[in-house]
Amino acid sequence: LLGQLFGREKVIAGTVLNPISIPEVGSVRLEMRKGGLGLAPIEPTRPFGPVADAINSIGLPLRMYADYRGMKWSKLLLNLLGNATSAILDMNTLEAFADRRVFAIEVAALREAIAVMDALKVKAVNLPGYPVPLLVLALRYLPLAVLQPVLRRMAKSGRGAKLPSLLIDLNAGRPKSEIDDLNGAVSAASQSSGVKTPVNDTLTATVRDLVAGKTDRAVWRRQIDRLVALTSR
Repeated sequence: LLGQLFGREKVIAGTVLNPISIPEVGSVRLEMRKGGLGLAPIEPTRPFGPVADAINSIGLPLRMYADYRGMKWSKLLLNLLGNATSAILDMNTLEAFADRRVFAIEVAALREAIAVMDALKVKAVNLPGYPVPLLVLALRYLPLAVLQPVLRRMAKSGRGAKLPSLLIDLNAGRPKSEIDDLNGAVSAASQSSGVKTPVNDTLTATVRDLVAGKTDRAVWRRQIDRLVALTSR
């Protein structure tokens, strides 16, 4: 949309890898030093040296990318981790990842996203502090029993005890949610890629209903078997 309004050559894509919180209006708290920032031009010829210099001056690691799609999809994979399932079940990410049934849903959603990336010919890239191609390789080939402790440690070192964004939105009673930019983005991309994404479709629809108040949150709170049944259809 920005490219259509101002010209694609004027747009730079950005990615933030540091967990933050907003304790009050006008205040942003850096929760963890791990991570950094990523930049990628929408048009390959776009110079962004001055922007990079400005960001470098604040002391956070910065990495620049040639392919903005690879950067954004790689970040999307990280954002999907323990987000929608936690919001639906009203559990924090570490609790969700500790349950093998919830973890199986998580892996299924991530594998769908990777399949969409493959169809769109988008390659995962390393992000500051996060070896995403290694994560993709693990998701492709490792069994759940091996993946579960690995991804739980990854979630603990990344988000920690901080609640995932979708659950924060629900707790705050916000009328809008970023679900359409997370699992919903995977579902939307599946339309053009030809890849079926039933788990992401279900998670998206369920969170939408919770945000809109069509479903009482108490009906879903810690109802893991119900979510397993819904995502297995």
